[in-house]
This record gives sequence, structure tokens and C-alpha cells, in this order.
Amino acid sequence: MIGDTPQADIAGANRAGWKSILVETGNYQSRTASEYGSHVLKGDTNPDYIVKNVDEAIDLIMDIEKI
Repeated sequence: MIGDTPQADIAGANRAGWKSILVETGNYQSRTASEYGSHVLKGDTNPDYIVKNVDEAIDLIMDIEKI
């Protein structure tokens, strides 16, 4: 799962047992850490990977899958 919202995208992927990738663009970029609170990268909102953008996420997936 690739997403930009820790509380929705990342938490949902983690609960489903999927690998999660947080992109530092879009919704995540437009909010400050204080808006997200101290739980941003804790518990079920903690992503498996953090990348700058979707292009980096795709490159990461291709590396992991050896494509």
C-alpha cells in the first residue's frame, strides 16, 4: 500500500497485514507533525518504508520484487 495519510492509508495497510509505504507528498506534506500529533510514526501508523514521492515508491517496490 502506498499512501500519504498515516492514520488511514498506513494504518489500514498495517491492519490488513500488507507492507506500507508512506510518501512525503500530498496530504502528509501539507500537514505539520503537530497536526498529526505524536502518534505519526508509532503503533499502527508506523510505515514499513518512507519515501519522498510515488516515483520512489515504485522504484522501491521494483527493487523489493527484483523487477
